[in-house]
Amino acid sequence: NIPLYTFQFKNAKLPVSISYLSNGIKVDEIAPWTGLGWSLNAGGIITRIVRGGADENSQCTAPDFLDQYSPETVDFLKYSWGNTTDLEPDIFNYNFDGHSGKFILNVKKGMKAYCIPYNNLKIKVIYSSSVDTGIYSISITTQEGIKYLFGEEYYDATDDHGTPAGCSPRTYDRYVKTAWHLKQIEYPTGEVIVFEYNSQRLDYYSGISQTIRVLIANQCTDCPEGEEKVCGTRLVTSTWHISKISTSDKEDEQSLEFFSNSEGRKDFEDKKLDSIIIHNSKGDIIKKIELTYTFSNANSFGCPFSEYYIDNTYYHRMFLTTVVLKGSNNFEPQRYNFDYYNM
Repeated sequence: NIPLYTFQFKNAKLPVSISYLSNGIKVDEIAPWTGLGWSLNAGGIITRIVRGGADENSQCTAPDFLDQYSPETVDFLKYSWGNTTDLEPDIFNYNFDGHSGKFILNVKKGMKAYCIPYNNLKIKVIYSSSVDTGIYSISITTQEGIKYLFGEEYYDATDDHGTPAGCSPRTYDRYVKTAWHLKQIEYPTGEVIVFEYNSQRLDYYSGISQTIRVLIANQCTDCPEGEEKVCGTRLVTSTWHISKISTSDKEDEQSLEFFSNSEGRKDFEDKKLDSIIIHNSKGDIIKKIELTYTFSNANSFGCPFSEYYIDNTYYHRMFLTTVVLKGSNNFEPQRYNFDYYNM
């Protein structure tokens, strides 16, 4: 973990850092805008693992007591038959300002949140049963009375396409909200920190698998012929990259601005974080943070399956190589260099 800056405003305090999670890189993993394995800790996010369908418009809950003679049990079994009913609650994971954990929602009790394991965070969900709205916002209040507001216009929406037909047990004909970004922090003493974002649309394949069944000669006379099936998942996501952190007090406004672009990114049609600039209340630059990257090159890569178009971007992966922290006069900057095995 590399501390970059601590945003302080009266009684408000928000550390900003970049950290590396060294638990290995997956075969089909795509680098975020800070490079493979790296994440920017600036604000927070609530993500959702959709199990079956989005809770706010498709969860079918079991009766309090299962009885073979009750109409409720019969209805539950009827609706849960097949693969069209959502029988499991989604899992929500939160990570913000030193807090991390997960919770689920109880639809029968008005989307009441239950933390796993239990803690003293107060979670409130604002939602609509409309498929176009879903969960509008989520607020989390700590024991200290600090309120964190997620979502409203800052949410991720993902459309999951199982391709070709027959590979995925279920696909969805509309976008599902899968994440809510931190929009605002309200302190009991009146201070407010505001977060702004730039939108980004991502369209990519998340894994390709091949299954081959071979019929061995003279071993079976009535067995079906061998077959080959290639399956993949295409994800289309509307997401956000943080662009600014600031205070609501215009007379004593401080800000962190995040600058990114897609120029020179070889691996994926996304942006890369290039720099962070911190201004004081007078508008002067007091600190600048610069990030640089390199790209690995695969010696060989091929995809013989015509169902999936694989272009040259999949030859590359983006790695963070340097982080440079400069003061207002750029004198004696603090520099971090990173090397990787077997690039």
